[in-house]
Order: sequence, then structure tokens, then C-alpha cells
Amino acid sequence: MCKIGCFLILCAWNLICLALMYGGLYFFDDVARFKHFVLSFEGAFFGFLLISIANLFSLKKRIDRQVEDLKMLDQTERKKQRFSKLILGLNISASVSRILAYVVFCVILWALMSKQEFFIMAFVSGVLASLLGVVGLQILKSLRS
Repeated sequence: MCKIGCFLILCAWNLICLALMYGGLYFFDDVARFKHFVLSFEGAFFGFLLISIANLFSLKKRIDRQVEDLKMLDQTERKKQRFSKLILGLNISASVSRILAYVVFCVILWALMSKQEFFIMAFVSGVLASLLGVVGLQILKSLRS
């Protein structure tokens, strides 16, 4: 699936989730707070999406390096080669893009809290919507292949 198609699917998913949130607020007669809820929702949605993308690229780069290293080893050395899960996890989590994504996420969170626009339910809904969008894209990709 192409990157633009995935981006458009995630944008449509974002709009659907916003419509559902607006409907929920309309049901509880709290439409006046929708603008504030949107800021928390969007900040969480795009912040978590940025973290997911950074994780994907750092993991993909690490796996490609591991595959190249394994191709260079001959058969006897492969049996001797053992990878430590802890070291692999530390190598993946120490990528610059992932650290920058977390910094951006924290800045979004700090900005929402400092302007008193932070609503926990909208923020958690944004994180969950982003997670469900990424998982949904993965399911679509596996169904296509």
C-alpha cells in the first residue's frame, strides 16, 4: 500500500473519530467544549502517530542491518551467533527519530497543559484512535497480500 494512500486512510479515520466525538458531546449537551476537546484529541492522535512512524522506521532500519549481517556470516558462524534481546531492544529504542518523536509528543502535552486545553478523555481517545488506525492499516495490508 502506498504512503499517500495510508495517509489518506488515516486522515479519513481521524475525521470519523472526530465526528463520533462530536456526536457523543452533542448527546451529552456539551458541544461548547468541542473546540477544546479537538485540540487534545488532535495533539494525541498526531503525536502518537509520529511515535509509531518513528518506531517503524527505526525497527525497519535495524532489521535490515541484521539481515545484511546474517547474509555475510557463513553457516558455521550462524550457529554460534546469538543476539541478546536486551541489546537489540536498546539499539532500537536509542534511535534519534524515536527520541525526537517522544520530544514532540511531550511538547504537545506540555503546550496543552500550559494553555489549560488538556482534557484527559479526549487525549486518551486520540491515542486510542491513532493506535486503532495503525492496527487497521496493518490488517488491510495483510488482507491485500
